[in-house]
Amino acid sequence: MKNFKGNDSENFNKIEIILSEAEKLANFGALEWDLISDVFIVSKNWQKIHGIDKDSFKKEYLVTIIH
Repeated sequence: MKNFKGNDSENFNKIEIILSEAEKLANFGALEWDLISDVFIVSKNWQKIHGIDKDSFKKEYLVTIIH
């Protein structure tokens, strides 16, 4: 594993930027659904692909695209 320079926060931000750029290039997005707490985490590119603003995202929409 490579060593990163800087503190953990800086490294996290760099990795987040790299992953965001990879999503754009590959035209995919990421979604995580914690079923226990019923919390969704979606990437900006996932929102763009599905035309959904994070603040207006509803669980019902996710159910329609999964099934």
